[in-house]
Amino acid sequence: MRNMIFANMAAADTRKLGATIDMETTPIKFLGHFAIRLVDCGGQDSYMHNVLSMPARNRSSVFSQIGCLLYVFDVESPDFSTIDMIWFSRVILAILETLSESEKYGRIEW
Repeated sequence: MRNMIFANMAAADTRKLGATIDMETTPIKFLGHFAIRLVDCGGQDSYMHNVLSMPARNRSSVFSQIGCLLYVFDVESPDFSTIDMIWFSRVILAILETLSESEKYGRIEW
């Protein structure tokens, strides 16, 4: 999760970090006994297309048990485009497909 969690590094310095290939999962323990699992999909169009094109039952293995989504947009990039918003929308829909009705309404916070 080298490009999601870093210490004492300016935002511009993160460009020196390598790109994520495929999907990277990192378990992190905090406050003694709590744990979170960070998943980095790296924003790769081909990977996102493959995952989001899977049948819903297979896609749920990627998007199940998500309690929080941090989706990063590089709005200063010359490559930033409408497709980034489309991927984001499709990820939200894929997550919602894995949740029960009570989970959908219990987890939406603004």
